[in-house]
Amino acid sequence: MGAARTRKEIALDLSNPIVLAVLPLKEQALQAQRLWDEAHIERMRRKLEEHGYDIEKAAPYPSPNLGRYDYARVRLQRAQMDAITRWQSPTHRHGEPLIVTIDPKLCEKFILEGQQQAAYQFDSYAAKLTYKIGAVVSAELLGHGVWTCSNLIVVLPSGEKQVWHTKGIMNCSKLGKHFPQFPTRKVKEPITYE
Repeated sequence: MGAARTRKEIALDLSNPIVLAVLPLKEQALQAQRLWDEAHIERMRRKLEEHGYDIEKAAPYPSPNLGRYDYARVRLQRAQMDAITRWQSPTHRHGEPLIVTIDPKLCEKFILEGQQQAAYQFDSYAAKLTYKIGAVVSAELLGHGVWTCSNLIVVLPSGEKQVWHTKGIMNCSKLGKHFPQFPTRKVKEPITYE
């Protein structure tokens, strides 16, 4: 028996009809992630602008008195602002304003990391779908795209036809981290949204 394959290996197996059918949706998922991240950077820029680009006011470090959930959420907000900004001064004293500037290169890095995470999520979706459905003879994708509505019609080796419906969503973790998800379920007939 061969070694178990990773999700990435399964998702990149272009001999699998399911993977081939859903592969065009990956670009849509990456584009949606990019737009989401660009909008998030703009929200952070506006928040910094409201506070005179003082990151200590816009996203202060969390108080140790916060509960675990709130502490992690506030810490992530600060980490995300830190990820796209540079200090204007080489030093900083506690209690003084910490003025920052938004660095376009760091913003691109932030977006690239989001793209990598979205690609991983999509590869996981393709691998999970392959495992969930099993062996197929053919697979055809119907619909407008992963974000609005897609129906995967597969033919099993037994000749049985199945329809799997996916409607992608952008989810936000309790900590404020954004990521795509692709809930998929077996349905009797293709679902369409007009």
